[in-house]
Amino acid sequence: MNPDPRHRRNGPRRIDEMAEYRARIEEAERPILRDLEEVGWKVSSVFHLGVDDQGGLVRYPEAIPVLMDHVRRGGYPDVIFDGIVSRLATKDAAPYWDELKEMYLAARRGPIREPLAIALAGAATKEHLDDLIWFVTDKKLARRLGESRIFFLQPIKLLGRDRGLDVIEALVDDPQLGVEATEQLRRSKRGRAQKRASRHSGGPR
Repeated sequence: MNPDPRHRRNGPRRIDEMAEYRARIEEAERPILRDLEEVGWKVSSVFHLGVDDQGGLVRYPEAIPVLMDHVRRGGYPDVIFDGIVSRLATKDAAPYWDELKEMYLAARRGPIREPLAIALAGAATKEHLDDLIWFVTDKKLARRLGESRIFFLQPIKLLGRDRGLDVIEALVDDPQLGVEATEQLRRSKRGRAQKRASRHSGGPR
């Protein structure tokens, strides 16, 4: 127990402030929750979208247009914007990739830019590989987009295969991306070693 009398005085005020904050967030979230319910997704928070009663992950393609509509509207608190956009990190959002890309490039604040990067990384397909590589190799973009580009390294590796690994290898000394690039290369080497060992042992029994 904190004996500081200031703590005792401020405690109730902090509780009230947190309650007010939660009330504002719940109020801000109501419009999208109402629209999600209309397409069959009754959830208490946008963060619960795509999670079944057992905690498993399920697809929600019918909800993607609703999410995009609310992203376009804007005006949400950062935490709700994060929840909406992060639910677009799925291949079902690939048809909206170019629009998300424009939003990402136009974003001026980290709390807006980072969720958009996560969505782009999760929604990317092979046809988006050149853009992903551009994001992480263009020097002008590096200054503007910063460390949000880290999220593109894994899809570059998965979608680009050998080409992607070459791109990532060239980034190991990058001041913003180098640590993650090194980690992605380490994981790739470990995965290849495990596959070789499995083949030599005749595979799993």
